[in-house]
Amino acid sequence: MAYRPHLRTFFGLDSVAPIHFLAYFLAGVATVSLGAILPQLMRNWSMSDARAGFLFSALFTGSTLGSLVSTRKPEWSYPIGFWCCGIAIPFIQSASSGWLDLVILLEGIGLGLIINSGNVLVEKSAEKAGASGAAALARVHFAWGVGAISCPWIVRPNILHLANSSLLFPLMGGVFALLGTYLGWKVGRSLRTPSSTIAARQRPSIRFKTQVFFALALLLYTGIENSISGWLPVFALRIYGEDSHSIAATTTSGSLAALSFTLFWTAHLLGRALLPVAVHFWSEERLLKGTVTALLAAVIPLSILPGHFGEKGGALCVTAAACGFSLGSVYPLLIADLLKRSGNLRVVGWILACAPLGGAVLPWLSGIVSTSTGNIRSALFQPSFAAVLLFILAYRLKSANGD
Repeated sequence: MAYRPHLRTFFGLDSVAPIHFLAYFLAGVATVSLGAILPQLMRNWSMSDARAGFLFSALFTGSTLGSLVSTRKPEWSYPIGFWCCGIAIPFIQSASSGWLDLVILLEGIGLGLIINSGNVLVEKSAEKAGASGAAALARVHFAWGVGAISCPWIVRPNILHLANSSLLFPLMGGVFALLGTYLGWKVGRSLRTPSSTIAARQRPSIRFKTQVFFALALLLYTGIENSISGWLPVFALRIYGEDSHSIAATTTSGSLAALSFTLFWTAHLLGRALLPVAVHFWSEERLLKGTVTALLAAVIPLSILPGHFGEKGGALCVTAAACGFSLGSVYPLLIADLLKRSGNLRVVGWILACAPLGGAVLPWLSGIVSTSTGNIRSALFQPSFAAVLLFILAYRLKSANGD
């Protein structure tokens, strides 16, 4: 029928294999699952905020390690990443406090391998099909966002009655392992590209100072995003008077913690989906400055919201959504600008590897500050300060356009 080619083009199926959408959806679920399940882990192991924050450090330290090696042989890094997650995810609920850090670290390594090698393979697939690599990446990252907003509802206790049992995470791990096996057989053959060809597309065209600016901007972005999303459920529970050690309060459908978490990622997804439309009306530079300014205007009020037991939490939901909406556009705008100035993967590789460091450091610092002050509200002061620095860097990157 005549409409089928148009639908395939609209959804990107003519340039991106459908399996990549499933892969990125699962990666989105896994990336934010730590924030969704954090209150339960804190209850199970009587963790302080500082101890819980260290779990984010383990996750994104692993992601940094995976990112560093992901582009060497992306056709194999992709399935290996899923196998790493398939090994780690089944033990997230059952591992003892001492082993939990290693489990989370292995999951992070897998995610770092998946996202970065997947980006390379998706771009090459689109290039072979004569399609836009940027458009193909936007589509699969949209699938990642759908996974992120689905995560808190997947871990609800009434989803197949598995979330409070020992079955949910082993089943998730099994899906990752099966997908890794399929990708090792299928993608490793159909999308295999010599890493030397990918890494040496062109000579560097970007000064080292500007590379540092990009690395810092991506580090701050990742740190802000994961500090807010990671601590938002705990913040909502504490500020609005619910029992912070009650997993039922966190995972039921009426929970303010789950609702604000979902609104954050839904707005994040919406911001990313609207970006292709926005670039037709405003320049990418102007959009970057505007979104970073909007982020600054949202995250500061979020950190100073008053909260009282029995309130509906409308202000929390609005500010959380505003943070998510503004953050949704920052990453693709930064990456687009970086790739526009330099297409050399060896130059870009170390910059991309800096992004997970923000997720490793800022949420951990938030936990330390919260524990030392005895006030969960202070956990959001760090992303507020980071947003100020990101705002400054956005303007410095504009002034560096003459590279």
